Amino acid sequence: MISRPRFRRCHTGLVTAVAAVTTIATAGGSGEPAEAFWETPQIDRWFYPFNTTPGTRATMSLFGTTGEPLFDDRDGQVLLRWDTSDLVPPGLGAGSYRVLSLRVTLTNATNGTVVYDETVDPWTAYLPEGDPEATADDPGSPLELFGVAGRNGFDPLTFPENGPYTPGDPIGTDIRNLHSITFDAEGGPVAVDNNVRDRFTPVPWAVGRVDGLAAGDPIPADAVFSFEVDLDLPGVQEEFARQLDAGRVVVLVSSLQRVVQQGGDFVTAFAKESVQVQLGLVDAATLSIVWEPITTPPCPTDVDGSGSVDFSDLLVVLAAFGPCGGCPADVDGSGSVDFTDLLSVLAGFGPCPP
Repeated sequence: MISRPRFRRCHTGLVTAVAAVTTIATAGGSGEPAEAFWETPQIDRWFYPFNTTPGTRATMSLFGTTGEPLFDDRDGQVLLRWDTSDLVPPGLGAGSYRVLSLRVTLTNATNGTVVYDETVDPWTAYLPEGDPEATADDPGSPLELFGVAGRNGFDPLTFPENGPYTPGDPIGTDIRNLHSITFDAEGGPVAVDNNVRDRFTPVPWAVGRVDGLAAGDPIPADAVFSFEVDLDLPGVQEEFARQLDAGRVVVLVSSLQRVVQQGGDFVTAFAKESVQVQLGLVDAATLSIVWEPITTPPCPTDVDGSGSVDFSDLLVVLAAFGPCGGCPADVDGSGSVDFTDLLSVLAGFGPCPP
């Protein structure tokens, strides 16, 4: 039997967050790590083209429709967003946050009809039989967590729970107002909703894992999928620092689990609107974060810590150009090293104040 994990409630996170604010105000370097936990998302929405009750469904299905030219490969997705401003102080600048761990959980509402898989499948495993590039794969398809980007003027941080799926006809590919992304090596966004059609295998930011299950086991109802985000992936640390600065964390969870028209076996997650959730029998999606504040040193343009600002500091900034949240070369705390930081170092040439 799979047991559901128990967590500290929000008041514990509030204490640590208040302590973190005090640390930011008094410390001369990085502050002490702080923990925060949210047991209910601000938004949990089944992001699917034919969802006629967006934001009010009790459950949310995760499945794929690879090979269908009119639908995204990752068809039934789950959009999750938490307001983090109550426990993590926003507005400090993206360079003021270092995320040490970030975990999301989802609870399964489907009873034993889907087999467990926690390994990333290559895109070739979803090609039709007979395709010369098709490869065999283990049973099942993992749940995968990615970042979120907007289209058509929509921002994932402000998108309403019942917001429009598309500006018009929901049938089509790459038309969602919000879509899942990862980052390339330079920190640029890469759309992943149609990775099979686009013929590549993205590295998810996290894969859903269930304690006590082995590959191929049936997934019982109430099994808790835990997504431990890999913060070392390109751009991920910087993205969550930016989100915490804005006071919200948003992700998309998807799967390539194959289905057929009006049928198939797939994981279905409980939403906060579920009666079981409201009665306390199961959990809605949860978010837990461990983070530490990063304070500005007395002489921020002295990026190499030598006591003066000189050509060595310029070289450090030039070498670090690009996404670099929390690093010394990110002088203005924007989450990336750019010409603004270079100009700041030039303007600060000379000995640091005593």
